[in-house]
Amino acid sequence: LYPDRAERGSGRIARSIIYSEVEPAPTLRGVQSGLLTELGAPPIDIRQLHARNDLIKRYLSEFDSELVLFDEVQHLQALSRRERILLLDWMKWISTAGKASVVVSAAMADGRRLIEHDAQLLTRFTEMAIPRFRTGVAFGQFLLTLERSMPLRRGSGLAHESFQQAILDESESMQTLRGLTDGVVKVVQEAAVAAVVTGQERIDLSLLGAWREGI
Repeated sequence: LYPDRAERGSGRIARSIIYSEVEPAPTLRGVQSGLLTELGAPPIDIRQLHARNDLIKRYLSEFDSELVLFDEVQHLQALSRRERILLLDWMKWISTAGKASVVVSAAMADGRRLIEHDAQLLTRFTEMAIPRFRTGVAFGQFLLTLERSMPLRRGSGLAHESFQQAILDESESMQTLRGLTDGVVKVVQEAAVAAVVTGQERIDLSLLGAWREGI
């Protein structure tokens, strides 16, 4: 929803939102390098921590970035308390140095455990729960976008109300809780694979249970 844009007149590229995924067994150097990659920095080996930070700060300023999202931060749980605090403090530093909002994304319980050990982090980060999907316009738009990303030759009409309900039912069977994004995506992906394998080239209601059968 927020692609790069060229400012009129100057032609300068603005990148409002930066998405960076935290890898398993993260290190500060690794997370810094991941963020630099998302910022488009060339793959140059910069050994000094402060030099990497200076470059990140410069890129965020040049791009006029407003928000940095760190996803999969539950991987920090595998670290020692000292390493965990170091990385979370660094993410907090990003918001100050880059003058941008910072969002850390994790499963609800994992995210709460990560920040509750530090009073400063508790005041810096506000806990927000992303609601699960339910039938309606927003879910229909999501399914429409998801359908367009599938390599199928025929339209499936996933945004239709009957499809929405059926997909939610399947996601509940897969993950106990209905409407979780991961479950919804897996149901649709497996159905799309089945549609290709069977030659239908479109998803119908009978294929939504393909994840059960390993088609």
